[in-house]
Amino acid sequence: MYTFSVFKKELASNIESPKFWAIYLLYLFSSIVLFSWYDLVAIFALGRVSRDGVGNIVFAYEGSPIYPFTLAAAIIGVLGTAYYVWRAVGGLKGLVLGLAVGRAATLAVFEIYEFTFTGLGEAFYGWSAWTINYSGAIPWFLLKASYLGVLTPWLRRNNLKITSITLLCSVVAFLVWVAAGYKLPESGDPISYSLNACTRILFSMIPVVIVRR
Repeated sequence: MYTFSVFKKELASNIESPKFWAIYLLYLFSSIVLFSWYDLVAIFALGRVSRDGVGNIVFAYEGSPIYPFTLAAAIIGVLGTAYYVWRAVGGLKGLVLGLAVGRAATLAVFEIYEFTFTGLGEAFYGWSAWTINYSGAIPWFLLKASYLGVLTPWLRRNNLKITSITLLCSVVAFLVWVAAGYKLPESGDPISYSLNACTRILFSMIPVVIVRR
């Protein structure tokens, strides 16, 4: 029977191979190019602080509001994952590798979040965002989501429980948000604002709890 322990032994033997790391680092480097749009958005948006129609602080990019909790979620995901990778590897190499892994995994999770967020909006409230952004582009979405695979060398069976709990909390928060009307922050509804923030941050925690040690 193929169990997690068998998978772990096979993975450990592969990780010791220089070929594995050559392919892995190439894979990781490709994420820098693939997700470069996020870097540009962050650079431009951070210098454009404003408020939305109901007075919430936002960072603006091409007319689209980026809320502080989105940036907070990104920071939590990147730095949290980077910390645990650094603990495993150590030194400057571990720090650089950790930041690259944290960035790729967190942005992959952001893509999954947007897919989920717009999909629920379309399923329950007739939004068109999912169809506009993902209809005919599922392979592109799957490619970006697949960068969660950068966490592979640091998978830990002991983290299965906390990862499952984090996922469950994310699902529950989304369902509560849907039941509460699934309004956006610019609606002025504090409950929806809080649930939007909660789901964002919970999703960003997924890579962190996967690799924690």
